[in-house]
Amino acid sequence: MFPSCLHWHRECLPKLKTTTGVIQGTVLDEQAGVVPGANLEVKNPDTNFSRSLTTDTDGRFVFLQLSPGRYTLTISKQGFATLVPGKPGTDCLVRQFR
Repeated sequence: MFPSCLHWHRECLPKLKTTTGVIQGTVLDEQAGVVPGANLEVKNPDTNFSRSLTTDTDGRFVFLQLSPGRYTLTISKQGFATLVPGKPGTDCLVRQFR
């Protein structure tokens, strides 16, 4: 049985001396168990750019080569409540460092 909610841990890690960044993390259930096969989408609301992927067998995800900007993250999986943009913890800022 699946809990009714997904939690996630994220890191926004810009690559130094580049113009792209990374959003990565692990999707966990309410008991801190990993959630493999969760569907994720990052979207930049300013440019409408989006990218989707699925968590690996350890619940991990990595969005590579993202342009600097503000992104929202949506996480969904059958049997869980969907984590939607606009709720606390769903925004991530990819910054450019020189």
